[in-house]
Amino acid sequence: MSTSPHANRPLHHRALAIIAAPLAHAHHRRYHGVPHHLVFDTFLNIVIYVLLAAAIIMSVVKVVGGGPTLNWEFPEIVSGASIEATLTVTGAPSGTINDLVVTPTFPSSWIVTGEPAWIIGDLPAGQTRTRTFRLEINSAVNHSTTVQTAVVWSTFRLRINTTHVLRVTPKSSVFDLELTTAPTTDGVGTTTMRIVQRSGRALDGIRVALISSPQITIEEADKDFDGVTWVPGVVPADVPTEKVVSWKTASSAGTKLQFYATLSYQTIGDPITMVERSVETIVQRQPSGPETDNTGTQPSIVAEARYRSATGISFGYGPHPPRVGQETVYRMFWYVRPGSTQATEVTVSAVLPAGVTWKGRESLTGGQRVTYNATSRRITWTIGTVNADDGPMMASFDLGVRPVTKDRGRTAQLLGITTISSRMSSRVIQSTSSAMTTDAVDGGQPGSGIVR
Repeated sequence: MSTSPHANRPLHHRALAIIAAPLAHAHHRRYHGVPHHLVFDTFLNIVIYVLLAAAIIMSVVKVVGGGPTLNWEFPEIVSGASIEATLTVTGAPSGTINDLVVTPTFPSSWIVTGEPAWIIGDLPAGQTRTRTFRLEINSAVNHSTTVQTAVVWSTFRLRINTTHVLRVTPKSSVFDLELTTAPTTDGVGTTTMRIVQRSGRALDGIRVALISSPQITIEEADKDFDGVTWVPGVVPADVPTEKVVSWKTASSAGTKLQFYATLSYQTIGDPITMVERSVETIVQRQPSGPETDNTGTQPSIVAEARYRSATGISFGYGPHPPRVGQETVYRMFWYVRPGSTQATEVTVSAVLPAGVTWKGRESLTGGQRVTYNATSRRITWTIGTVNADDGPMMASFDLGVRPVTKDRGRTAQLLGITTISSRMSSRVIQSTSSAMTTDAVDGGQPGSGIVR
């Protein structure tokens, strides 16, 4: 009895031979003269290799799918603050993960305490490991940022990556600004600006601008206070830093005086942090002290155009100096100071030149409202009654200008003549402030607003 050439092969070879027989038979017909068992061996090997490759691929997929899981816990991501973030790594449902290394990659502007790479080693099934990372946040506020985490372990040297998306928010309580003033005696007084910052580290670059009623004359100016802006230098965390400013006034007893202070601070890539405070005081005099009063004057108006503030705060956007075909937005300010007697029916108005667009964003510190009439192109600030002891008032709004070709090489018009109208007793009195061009932006020099 003859013996099949496959009789002595292993059982799994014999089973595969049955599967591969039709293929081998078909190819035997093509390759005449080739022994049948050689054809079988060739196709048997091909089938074995294919199945082994499939098994390896399925094994890899199974290992990756059964790898560790990562869970980040972040507090509120606050710009300029120090936080602690917790990472928990959990083992696979079954089997031990060997030589596990977890490496988070934080934004380049963040400061990380310690080595980010975390060598865990062997992690049995279902067990967890936890690590806390101390981070100093220096990203821009309202900005989405990511934390990427690479995970490597020994099985086939596998590597997976995860991404965690975060949003950075401003820290509203970093700065406390206090503004106080002592009672005046014979028109002489002091005002104190006091800063406490709680960022957890010393900060440099803080600026405080002090604005006062027009009746006040600031007497003190030194290396860190120029009469308007206080630059305190390096301010330590949680330690009060203050500046006392001396001033005088010729106003009569009972006159109300006001002070406004604005703190600004900015780090690289971040918007400016601002804190505003105001305080008022009443002039007090000895009975024998002199009293003066400038009688008969109406409220006055000053118009100003700004692309950015004196402390670097951006008010506008677009190219400045302006460029042909591109829109630049500027912020206009109207400042009204009271006269020496009461005025009623006070309004401020101006007409927009051709090519200038009303952008709105109006803001007031006094008066009733700012309106824009698209038909007449007139802007009107309705104030009402202004008393002699009222503080200064301000209205602001945005205007956009888009120069055309014929404007190249000359200044662009921003706002027509500003008129303030007020009734004093039975008379209506008007005064004006000059029209505004791009030359006047930020108090610029002639020629600085030439259209390009």
